[in-house]
Amino acid sequence: MTVLTLLADIAPDTYAYTRPFIQPAPLWDHWPWLLLPLALGISIVYKCVKCDRMARVPKEAGELFLIILLVMAAAGAGLVGLVKFLEREPTRPSQSRLIAPATPATRTAPSTT
Repeated sequence: MTVLTLLADIAPDTYAYTRPFIQPAPLWDHWPWLLLPLALGISIVYKCVKCDRMARVPKEAGELFLIILLVMAAAGAGLVGLVKFLEREPTRPSQSRLIAPATPATRTAPSTT
């Protein structure tokens, strides 16, 4: 089974995935799962470059993989919270708390002396 047949199986009938690198893959419903191979690839490549012994790479790459996922989840939760905070309806104070604006009759004229 090739990647094209796998993608054709999960794609809707109206979307035929037949031209890779020209037509985007039908993954619009599953794009958050693409964070997993991205984080795994970044952590393995980074630790392969930075570790002095290759025996330490799997353990440290696994730790970095989890850290990347946790930071991305925290950033996503923080952004969702910020959007929810900014989208909320502003509360209006009750009428009894409002300070009545000054009317022209109650204003005092500046003195010219």
